[in-house]
Amino acid sequence: MNPIQVGLLGMGTVGSGTFNVLLRNQEEIKRRAGRGIEVTMVADLDVAKAQALCGDHVKVVNDARQIIANPDIDIVVELIGGYGIAKALVLEAIAAGKHVVTANKALLAVHGTEIFAAAHAKGVMVAFEAAVAGGIPIIKALREGLTANSIQWVAGIINGTTNFILSEMREKGLDFDVVLKEAQRLGYAEADPTFDIEGVDAAHKATLMSALAFGIPVQFDKAYVEGITQLGAADIKYAEQLGYRIKLLGIAKRTGAGVELRVHPSLVPTQRLIANVEGAMNAVMVQGDAVGTTLYYGKGAGSEPTASAVIADLVDITRLHTADPLNRVPHLAFQPNAMSNQRRTELMRYLSTRGHADRKRFCEILLEGLAPDGGLYLPETYPQISSENLTHLRQVWQNKGYAALAFEVLSLYIDDIPPNDLEALCQKTYTEAAFGTSEIVPLKPLKTKAAPGAQVSLEALSNGPTLAFKDMAMQLLGNLFEYELARRNAELNILGATSGDTGSAAEYAMRGKKGVRVFMTSPQGRMRVYYFAGYFQATQDNSQKVSFSVPSGNFGNVCAGHVARMMGLPIDQLVVATNENDVLDEFFRTGVYRVRGTADTHETSSPSMDISKASNFERFVFDLLHRDAGRTKELFYDQLNQKGQFDLGHDPLFAAAKTQFGFVSGKSTHADRLKTIQEVFADNHIMIDTHTADGLKVAVPLAKPGIHMLVLETALPIKFAATLVEALGREPNRPAKFEGIEALPKRVQVMPKSVDAVKQYIEQHCD
Repeated sequence: MNPIQVGLLGMGTVGSGTFNVLLRNQEEIKRRAGRGIEVTMVADLDVAKAQALCGDHVKVVNDARQIIANPDIDIVVELIGGYGIAKALVLEAIAAGKHVVTANKALLAVHGTEIFAAAHAKGVMVAFEAAVAGGIPIIKALREGLTANSIQWVAGIINGTTNFILSEMREKGLDFDVVLKEAQRLGYAEADPTFDIEGVDAAHKATLMSALAFGIPVQFDKAYVEGITQLGAADIKYAEQLGYRIKLLGIAKRTGAGVELRVHPSLVPTQRLIANVEGAMNAVMVQGDAVGTTLYYGKGAGSEPTASAVIADLVDITRLHTADPLNRVPHLAFQPNAMSNQRRTELMRYLSTRGHADRKRFCEILLEGLAPDGGLYLPETYPQISSENLTHLRQVWQNKGYAALAFEVLSLYIDDIPPNDLEALCQKTYTEAAFGTSEIVPLKPLKTKAAPGAQVSLEALSNGPTLAFKDMAMQLLGNLFEYELARRNAELNILGATSGDTGSAAEYAMRGKKGVRVFMTSPQGRMRVYYFAGYFQATQDNSQKVSFSVPSGNFGNVCAGHVARMMGLPIDQLVVATNENDVLDEFFRTGVYRVRGTADTHETSSPSMDISKASNFERFVFDLLHRDAGRTKELFYDQLNQKGQFDLGHDPLFAAAKTQFGFVSGKSTHADRLKTIQEVFADNHIMIDTHTADGLKVAVPLAKPGIHMLVLETALPIKFAATLVEALGREPNRPAKFEGIEALPKRVQVMPKSVDAVKQYIEQHCD
């Protein structure tokens, strides 16, 4: 039988240890695994050093994606660490059908639910024995060895750095700061020891153990975490006098109210075995109803102890490599798909793109603007839609309609509104009376000059009360505002500024809503579920992909498509179509994001895209940078304030905008949109608005045979009558309910360009 081929990402301490132990004990490992296990590719930034460690018979590259793309590699071992590039590589390996072994406890504790769901959907394994307690086989024990038991609690010393520090403080009577420096000198503590000494590392590991012990998703955000930085020599001494030793314990415990997950310094009686675990050693105690108390002790870190755990996972996967995926032991001893159709239970949190520590629930951010640090809110993780979920949503769309589909999708993001209330809000919002059609967002096939076999359609988002796509979100937002304000017994004043459709959509959505007042400013003289609905209308089964072309100014609309793609909706391309204000097109072509000055911001015939900067764009860049909040803040706050631009064109991550995230772009001019409007009318007898013309002009050359291209129709042409007359020589059709609208009273207050004047006006019109 041919050996299993392994690709190793990272040739540092653990990577080199893994390679050496595999080589040294290859015959013993082959005997136990049933076939050979060979590292045939290694990825490391220092190619020369890695090649020297591996020898000439192993191919060494500096791009980890070459390993993922290699069809001969069976298992990818991720030993890079951290939340950033490691997450992207693990998910890419899973998507490529590779099994994954990782020692990355931080990644799995924070993003494990997403990663395990992706692995389950793809039928591959993710093994992580080395992520907790180094060489101690605690994962194997919890996952398989104690299967017969109802686990009551798990408690362990699972961070060697803190245990070394506490041991030294006790033995030598020294204070924390002194011992920390010694630990750093000896290599027991990192240069930045924050994760260790503040308990975060232990909390990552305790999170994984709790998931295994109690069959729950990983929920690091619910852990109580306290480190050892406030402990002094006196604390250690007094505890010793009372018959205790202070240990930093990670504890997961089943209680009547649920599972407790906590990390903190604990008083352990000196007669307990775990109290006598000294230095950098680890130990974990597990209490089961059948077996009683068991103790697992050994080295919690180090090159070869951790390699021992990595290789144990390689052997496990090798044994199960040809087994039916449905019959394998699940990753966390529970089947992820058993939870997939249930409502999320207090799991969804939202974070700032700029790294603020707060993690907030949906209704907490609903009535807010920016995050406290100036960042934008995004879900902490994107819910993953498996093929089974997608089939379920398709059936909901077909049998129950758009409002029911909206409820299903929004339930994945909103867990602090009772399901019955959220469903009622969706049913109240998405009605035929409000949107003119029971389909809410119907498709309109078009004849175009696209490549043979390519199909292009409009997805009509412009049937709402103000004839613009903004109604899709604003109508729901108005109902959500009214609902939440009533729950809080509160009121809300909204000050907005607009030059396009947003203002009128917001005003109409908030009209008559209790507790809401809207003050909208605009220049004198000028006034997301639909991705799933479009996909279901354009496809017959989940194997098909679609692309979306989105007229884009501030990036919000196409960002919804990005989120849908991150959830797992089969989207091939997200086409960003801009007008002459091509901030976004410039970025996707060159990597340069450049804020335009007033003189460089043009008034166009597709005015909703007349922007100098795209503020929603920060959300995508945050994901592009692997959710590196510090770097996102540096780009959008420091560099934009100082230079007015930033450049990612030479960053290796920039290529992923197209290759991983599917973004392409193009620009349309006034002449282009006139021509597009004329061609669509001549070939289809359909009038389109100027923004949709921009989307269509950019989309048609990019349409591919076999992949339906959906162009989001963002407004009705009547809103841009002057340009339609210029293009076609006739007025566009006007919906009957808007006949005579010009004769209705206008409520407009002309004001000077003064912040104080606006403040005074609002104060005068609020109770």
